[in-house]
Amino acid sequence: MNTLNFEKSLHALIFKWFKYVMIFLMAEDIFSTPRRVRTAVTLFLASAFVIGVDGLSQRLLGIEVFLGRPMGLIQHSFPGAPTHTYHGITASFKHYNDFGTYLICPLLLLTAFLVSGRPQKHFLAGILSVGVLVLGLCLWLTFSRGAWFAFAAGLFLMLFLSGKKPVVWILSGFFLIPAAAWPAFRERLLFFFISPYGASERAAVWGIAWRMIHEAPFLGKGLGTFMDICSLYSSGAIVKYAHNCYLQMWAETGLFSVISFAGFSGSILYQGVVLYKKTSNVLFLGLICALFAFLVHCFLDTGLYSVQLSVLFWLLSGLLAALISTRAALARNPE
Repeated sequence: MNTLNFEKSLHALIFKWFKYVMIFLMAEDIFSTPRRVRTAVTLFLASAFVIGVDGLSQRLLGIEVFLGRPMGLIQHSFPGAPTHTYHGITASFKHYNDFGTYLICPLLLLTAFLVSGRPQKHFLAGILSVGVLVLGLCLWLTFSRGAWFAFAAGLFLMLFLSGKKPVVWILSGFFLIPAAAWPAFRERLLFFFISPYGASERAAVWGIAWRMIHEAPFLGKGLGTFMDICSLYSSGAIVKYAHNCYLQMWAETGLFSVISFAGFSGSILYQGVVLYKKTSNVLFLGLICALFAFLVHCFLDTGLYSVQLSVLFWLLSGLLAALISTRAALARNPE
């Protein structure tokens, strides 16, 4: 193990990454039938709805009801203009970006059920629509541009895989109309492109990661050491995360680790797509698009380095792997 702090790297390997892999393996083993996967997804969506209501109540009350968290303060200014202030809802998460990352997963699962056209009862379709409305509104109110972009990527993948263009375009309009109608959302989006400071902070942190990568491209500087050694590359500034999971993974553990993770993620998504094309199972569609959007957001934030969000990613990956294993077993032994 190539590291400047062997004890810390070993701790991160065993109590973080090994734990996440075990969550994946347990999920794949426990949810060993499509019925169990459907039950797990149903419970996940129900809990997501409760968290969404909590997020909306935070917007109305100014404070989150379960843990008493205030909304996240966002401030930025355009050249020659006064500072703009926004308040992004966080629900029970510590940061509005984390809440946004979480929301894209249940939101894309709900959208997949609507896109599939499977709900035969108006009552069920109504429940799904209410869920999309609540979580979609929460997603906007996080003011998390990375989550907006990742959700859009997941939605377009859903369009490509399902071929249900009218439904997907209608849902896309639901999420695009607020951007056109509400000045705060337009300003939040345009700030990234117009202001010279729009992406400067992320670019500076990515530059630190690139300097680490340049020095140790294949083995990295050591698992879990990014925060400890970043000051050596940032003129003394302390930065906890690279705000790009793949750059941080590369900087800490080297190119081979990034390739391994990409191989794992790409393999499970590819197998899921192949089986979705054969079965048209809506669970495949929802899980594939949710995981894809999560991975897209990892280019912009720290999802894989957040305990809450990492558990979500590995659990959903385990559910998709369980579905793949079940369908593959049925194909080999149809009786």
